[in-house]
Amino acid sequence: MPKGRKPPRAAIPPTLPIPEPMRAPAAGQPNGAIAVAQQAEREAVIGLLAEERTPAQARRLAQHAGWFAGQLVDQLVDTSAVACRAGCAWCCSLFVSATAPEILLIADYLRATCSAAQLADLRERLAQREQQIAGSTAQQRSAARRPCVLLVDGSCSVYPVRPLACGSWTSTNAKRCEESWRRHWATTITSNQLQLWLYGGVMLGLREGLGACGLPAEQLDLTIALRIALETPDADARWLAGEPVFAPAQVDLNT
Repeated sequence: MPKGRKPPRAAIPPTLPIPEPMRAPAAGQPNGAIAVAQQAEREAVIGLLAEERTPAQARRLAQHAGWFAGQLVDQLVDTSAVACRAGCAWCCSLFVSATAPEILLIADYLRATCSAAQLADLRERLAQREQQIAGSTAQQRSAARRPCVLLVDGSCSVYPVRPLACGSWTSTNAKRCEESWRRHWATTITSNQLQLWLYGGVMLGLREGLGACGLPAEQLDLTIALRIALETPDADARWLAGEPVFAPAQVDLNT
C-alpha cells in the first residue's frame, strides 16, 4: 500500500435505520422488498448530497449503498444455501455495470492499495479490454466470457468495494455455474432471489437519488468507466459538476 494512504472504508455507520417494513411480509415478496429498499436508498442519497457535494461524499454514496444492501441481506436473507466461495469466479466473466459513485469508490480503493507499478499494469489491461469490447453490446460482452480484469489469482481484488451488481448475484450450485460458463451461459443458474431483489432495490434507489439531485445516474461499463476514473484525477469533481466525464462508458443494457 502506498505510504500514508489508507483504504476507504467498505462500510459506514448507518444514516437510516433498516426500514420496519423490510422486517415483515414485504421482505418475502419481490415487489415489496424492492420498493422499500429502493425508497430508503433514494432518501439516503438525497440526504447525503444535501449535506455536501464533495468528491469524498460522492464515494460515500457508494459506500452507503453497499453497506445498506449488505445490512439487508444480513438481517433478512438465509444464505445457508449459497454456494459462492473465494476462488470460484465463473460469474466474474459476465458483463458488469455500475454507477459513477461505485466506479469512483473502486478507483480510490485501488489507488490506496496498489503500487504505482500495479496501477500502471491495471490501466494497460483496462485499455486492452476496452479495445476488445469496442462496438459490442452488453449481451455480447457477457457471451465472450472474458475474465474481469480485477480478478487476481481467481479472486476479486476490490471485493470490499465491489459493485452492487456483483454483490447481488449468488448461486446455490457452483457446478451449474461452471457448466453454464462452458455452455456460454446456456444453463440456468439458481440464485438467492431475495438477495437479488434487495440489491436490485438499492441499485434503483441509488440511481433515483442521483437523478433527483441532478447528477448523471447512467449504468456504466465497469471496465471503461474504471479506466476513465484512474486516468482522470479530477473525474469525481467533474462528475459532480455535471460533466459527462463517463459518457464513453455508457452502455445500453437492453441490447
